[in-house]
Amino acid sequence: MLLQNAIRHADRGSTSIRPREPGPHADAYYRNLYSTEPDFGKMGREEPSFGAMLKRGSLDFNDPAAVMQLTKTLLKRDFGLEVDLPEDRLCPPVPNRHNYILWLKSLLDSTTYDDPDRKIVGLDIGTGASCIYPLLGCTQRLWSFFATGTKLIEDGTERSELTTSRH
Repeated sequence: MLLQNAIRHADRGSTSIRPREPGPHADAYYRNLYSTEPDFGKMGREEPSFGAMLKRGSLDFNDPAAVMQLTKTLLKRDFGLEVDLPEDRLCPPVPNRHNYILWLKSLLDSTTYDDPDRKIVGLDIGTGASCIYPLLGCTQRLWSFFATGTKLIEDGTERSELTTSRH
């Protein structure tokens, strides 16, 4: 699946200050995003579907539906992404996947200091239903991705292109 800046931005009503456009100017925001633990109580008040999963301010990480909602809430709040995740597929932990993208940005930036906006095309083999790495990469920088996976073909999607919608 070819993903070119595949981002469906969510409503910008969140209280967090998120960069409107990807690029090096946004690096400080993304670099510090998970330097402290998320406040589940605050997140629950801002996102009622997440709040419904909390029991006395705590999340049951053994409950797949709760973990799925946490992922959706973090993607919406911190990256402006509104995603639909299939219940029968793996649900990626956002901070872990985000740290990998930060590492890639650092590695790529260390090779070309003078052109952080250069064209980057990534290849994500075994992308999975969430397309997490392409989504996070394209949210933070003007990158493009080729995403592959056996389920994409089994689902009848041999090739598709997702486009960007920015609010």
